[in-house]
Amino acid sequence: MKPRDITRRVLGRPIQSPYARARSLPVGARWVAAGLAVWLVWVTLISDHSLLRIQGLRHELSSTGDDLARVQTKNAALENRLRDPVGQAEHAEEMLRRQGMARPGELIYRFDPAAGDSTAR
Repeated sequence: MKPRDITRRVLGRPIQSPYARARSLPVGARWVAAGLAVWLVWVTLISDHSLLRIQGLRHELSSTGDDLARVQTKNAALENRLRDPVGQAEHAEEMLRRQGMARPGELIYRFDPAAGDSTAR
């Protein structure tokens, strides 16, 4: 009787040992996975159209819109003040007082902040 060669049967079976090497991806699949990883980093972090940049621009647009609404409200209030005759008179008086003018009989006291406080020691 001749000995049987069972090499093919033994080597063809999957190894169930915990110490066996895990099957890895084929070389082409590794390149595809690496390419996808690089593309994902590029899309999310690096490019000019990255997701982080788009999120920052959305936040900036939102805050700019809030600023625009606030300025438009202030502008409308100023326009209403200038259309109102009482508002015009108040505005004119405010501008004249800023220039140092006073009503007849009023005294203007000016303080020089650079001189400092004379009572401080």
